[in-house]
Amino acid sequence: LVRTQVLDSKKGEFNGIIERATRRGELPEGGSAELVEEVISALLINRMVIHGLSIDEEFSIHVVDDIVLPLLHR
Repeated sequence: LVRTQVLDSKKGEFNGIIERATRRGELPEGGSAELVEEVISALLINRMVIHGLSIDEEFSIHVVDDIVLPLLHR
């Protein structure tokens, strides 16, 4: 249910986001949307299912600033 209603419905959205950011010069070439999707999915499932915590603004900022952006800049 989670996979079909949440994860599969969002699959591929990061491709466009990463491509646009790369064209604007905000990200280097070669960022992997698939890896970003996999990492974010794992973090969200871990937080909600394993720990029973919500996805709040503080967590979202942490994921983007401390995990996703460094991952895309490597």
